[in-house]
Parts: sequence; structure tokens; C-alpha cells
Amino acid sequence: MSTHGDPIELDPGTDVWERQPQETPKRFGQFAIYRDLGRTRSIRETAERTDNSADYLRRVAAQFRWTERAEAFDRHRDRLHQAMWLEERRKAAEADAKVLSAGIGKIAQRLTSMSPSELSVSDMIRMMDVVMRQRRHLLGPGEEIQVEATLTGGDGAASALGEILAEAKRNQDREEQQLTAALDDEDEDGDSEDDGAGGGHAHP
Repeated sequence: MSTHGDPIELDPGTDVWERQPQETPKRFGQFAIYRDLGRTRSIRETAERTDNSADYLRRVAAQFRWTERAEAFDRHRDRLHQAMWLEERRKAAEADAKVLSAGIGKIAQRLTSMSPSELSVSDMIRMMDVVMRQRRHLLGPGEEIQVEATLTGGDGAASALGEILAEAKRNQDREEQQLTAALDDEDEDGDSEDDGAGGGHAHP
């Protein structure tokens, strides 16, 4: 086949980086070597690998539209790599969610056997904050994850968790009220002593 003809028409039913109807196996083999060199490809390197002159291959490349076809191949591979990467990320997120779900389930089971006095409100808040931050990290805010199914299942873990948190909060409130009342009593006692001491002074 002549290497001085006009650029070929690409077959619309064939991927442009595959062999075209006008290409002989030899011509396509030369293009495939050029194509598979990646984005750093060059006619000179292809010429060295195929034992041809660079000038000769430039004419072949122009006729068989190597640059255009190789760039389309690069875009195709980019799409494949992106799809593979997204799939790997999805799998990793699912695996992490399962680990997180199992961990939350065990924590919830442990909480059902604890009394409110064993865990402070601040501890509960920190624990839930860690869980929710991991949840958002895995799938973003507002997304449904398996952890929620664990916490809202029929095993009573979620209700027990809520009861323990509420009771711990009530205990903390009572302790604060008692402390406030004790401080108020001390203030009143101090005022009474001051008044008594003042009443004992003789007036001139």
C-alpha cells in the first residue's frame, strides 16, 4: 500500500485505536507499537523499535492518522483507569463501613450492660462524634450506611444507648444542682455570721 496517499477514513464501527479496514497487519503493528508507548511516544522511538527510518514512519503516521488515534486511545485508557479507581474506592468504603458497623454493634452491646454512672456525658459525646466523623468520611453527610442499620436494629441497642445517655445527663444535672445548692448554703451561712458579728459591736 502506498505511503503517500491522503489520510484514511476511520471506520465508524471500529474503535479508532483498533485496526482499520485500510490497514494491513504490518501497518497496524507499526501503529500499535507507537500507540502503546504512552503519552511520551514519538516517531523516532517507534522507528528504532520497528527498524524503519523516522521520515518513512512520519509519512505512514500522517496517512493512517496515528496522532489522532493514539490520543483517542489515551482518553479511552483514562476512562478505564478512572472507572477502576472508583470501583476500588467503592469496595474500600464498603469494607470500612462493615468494620465500623461491627465496631458500633459491639459498643452498643457493651453499653447495654453498663450503668449510666460508668460513662460520662462527655465520653458519650466524644464516642458519638468519632462514629459520625467516620460515617461522613466514608460516604459523606446525609448518606445511608450500614452503621445506621446496626444502631436501629431490633436488638434494643439503640434504645439502650439513648436511655444510658439520657440517664447520664440527668445524673450530671443533679450533681450540678446539688453543687449549686451547697455553694448557695455556704454563702447564706457566711452572710449570717457577718450579720451576727456586726450586731455585737457597741455603739458610741
